[in-house]
Amino acid sequence: VKFLYRDSRAQRVCVTGSFNEWSPHAHCMKRESDVWSITVLLSPGRYQYLFLIDDKVRKKDPGALLAQYNGFGEENSVLVVE
Repeated sequence: VKFLYRDSRAQRVCVTGSFNEWSPHAHCMKRESDVWSITVLLSPGRYQYLFLIDDKVRKKDPGALLAQYNGFGEENSVLVVE
């Protein structure tokens, strides 16, 4: 699965989610211009995730089609891998 996030001001962007036990550093993305990307090998299943910007701000994926309330007053992006 290729994750993409656009942010020209970010210094670091990582993907944190149920597939990596919400690790803030396991899947950090590479920057090319203002687009951050990473490809992650995922088994079939349903995963919740967020982008962690500069180790502080958690944001939903603006390109995600699904979201789910996380019980902490926010929504996580949802990815279904078939």
